[in-house]
Amino acid sequence: MGEAAGRSPPPEATVTVHADRVDRENDTDRICRWVEVAGRRVTPWLRRWVDPNGTGIDSVDRALMQANTSGTAAAYVTRAVGVAVVTGMVLVSVGTVLGYGVFGTAVAAGLAGVSAGGIGSIGGAAVWLLRPYLHAARRRREIDLLLPDAVAYAYALAVGGLDQLALLEALADAEDAYGEVSVEFQRVVSEMQYTGTDYQSALRRRSGATPSESLSAFIGDLIAVVDAGGRIEPFLREKTERYRRLSRREQERRLETLELFGELYVTLSVFPLLLIIVLVVVATMGEPTAGLIFVTVYALIPLSGTVFLLLVAAVMRDEPGDGSLDAPSPRVDARTREENVDSIGASAYDSRALFDHIQAAKRRHRIVSALRAPQDLLQEHPHYSLFVTLPLAMGFVFVAGVSGHAPVVPAAWIERPVQSTVIWVYVPVAVVVGPLGVITEWNRRTTRAVTDRLAETLRTLAAANKTGQTLVEALCTVSAGSSDPLARELRDVHTKVTHGMRLRTALVEFNNTYTEPKLARTVTLIADARSASSQIATVLTTAAETIEIRDDLERERRSRTRMQVTVIGVTYLTMLGVMAVLQTQLVGALGGLSSGGAPAGVVGSAGGGVGIDPALLSLAFFHAATVQAIVSGAVSGYLRAGELRAGIPFVLAYGAVALGVWSVIG
Repeated sequence: MGEAAGRSPPPEATVTVHADRVDRENDTDRICRWVEVAGRRVTPWLRRWVDPNGTGIDSVDRALMQANTSGTAAAYVTRAVGVAVVTGMVLVSVGTVLGYGVFGTAVAAGLAGVSAGGIGSIGGAAVWLLRPYLHAARRRREIDLLLPDAVAYAYALAVGGLDQLALLEALADAEDAYGEVSVEFQRVVSEMQYTGTDYQSALRRRSGATPSESLSAFIGDLIAVVDAGGRIEPFLREKTERYRRLSRREQERRLETLELFGELYVTLSVFPLLLIIVLVVVATMGEPTAGLIFVTVYALIPLSGTVFLLLVAAVMRDEPGDGSLDAPSPRVDARTREENVDSIGASAYDSRALFDHIQAAKRRHRIVSALRAPQDLLQEHPHYSLFVTLPLAMGFVFVAGVSGHAPVVPAAWIERPVQSTVIWVYVPVAVVVGPLGVITEWNRRTTRAVTDRLAETLRTLAAANKTGQTLVEALCTVSAGSSDPLARELRDVHTKVTHGMRLRTALVEFNNTYTEPKLARTVTLIADARSASSQIATVLTTAAETIEIRDDLERERRSRTRMQVTVIGVTYLTMLGVMAVLQTQLVGALGGLSSGGAPAGVVGSAGGGVGIDPALLSLAFFHAATVQAIVSGAVSGYLRAGELRAGIPFVLAYGAVALGVWSVIG
């Protein structure tokens, strides 16, 4: 990518590190070389065995190309054969030993070893051969998701005055914002620069190699426009508008599917409760149903939630990338580099020592910064809170167990269900995920406070730029007199630029504070457009239109999913109420049956007993409410924001309601 954008050669330290990495890769190749040599005669046979015409090998070659993996299909298949042989030999040995230990005969041990080896060989080869197909599928999905934004980015730059080749280089150089789409154009630019291939031929070759049919069609249409001598700007505008329409229709279908899944989840969540009621009724007839009830509580309820989450994950459209941007590297000539090397006391020719020195300084800086401002580190990496909360939760449980407050035997759990569950479940869960949920929700709200005003701010910047102001001057004008979070960030950007920082660097630092993919793509567009021209009003307006459409889609999604989250919450509260009624009205009646008496209105078995201990049933009801709170909370959060961490507030809220109810009735 760097070569495509015309960057300067990397410094000596980077070259040294790259050489070390190449050496390691060569070592790996040497390890597998014996496999390739041994399989030179195997591959032609395998080609004939898979398909007389060799389409199986051709399929692997196509998958490797689409996965952007180097190497030939013959070498890859040969390595798959080697993996199968090694895996088979290992599992033959393990299976033989285990077979002899279980059956005690040589024949049985041999059969077990051969069976394990055969399964291992097939499985090892299959896993190895599936890797490029899975990687190609992942790249295809990411390309399809990012292609509309990449085309809008190219259109905005085309409006700003960039020609076709400059557009290709800009797309290739924006990998941190457009991911695999940029990787595809990197291959085009590299082929043009290093092999002398013309513009159309490089695009045509990439059109046939990309895993995405959408990108292939886009490149094909682009080639047709170039061959016909047409203008690139109207073509990109038409494609941008078309992708916007497709995105709206796709989201409508996705939301309709999510609404269907929401109705399905209500059914799935109610079924375990109905099953528990049926099992309790059966227990009044003297049948032992305790095992089935606990299977329902601890297996069926989590399984139903997991199935629903998998269905939603297959439909939800997540944003590829983490939203961070790489800081631009300024060009430094050799003399300046030598002066910098001398200033830190290292030899200009000792590149390895220089690299180690710099890396150690970076590590010290990160440690000192984390100790001085741990809240900033936790805001950037919320999961780091687990390094503190997990030991605290484990310490609490240990102290409670040693002091005798935490029941450790089943009888104590049954005798004190609320206390035991609070100590072993509620408190550890709250301690572990509570801070994570607070930090995640804080980051989500602060990010939205910035991104929700992004489109309006871009239009204001465009209006200021039309009056003759530069982008830096427009930043000062827009941010003056406003106290919203985005205005404060823009004032910081303007201050940094006036003190000598490059605008691109200041914008990247602003973006990396929030790491939002939408913001990252906007920052990349502004920085690249400003590099091309100082008159970027049209570019800013185009970017604002793109963001407004995406915001409209996001608001529609939040509105539609908010109803589903409400239905899930109401369903859980209804189930909690039913279980509370069962706890107060049924458990006491079953207690009378188990003691031999039959309260009025209750029919027991002929022997006067029931098939489950009432105290055990009370524990099962409370645990069912607790497990359902966790599952419903996770589902609600995933529907709301597309990530499980967003469900932590719902889990804590539902759990608190269940605990409050059982503290009163239990």
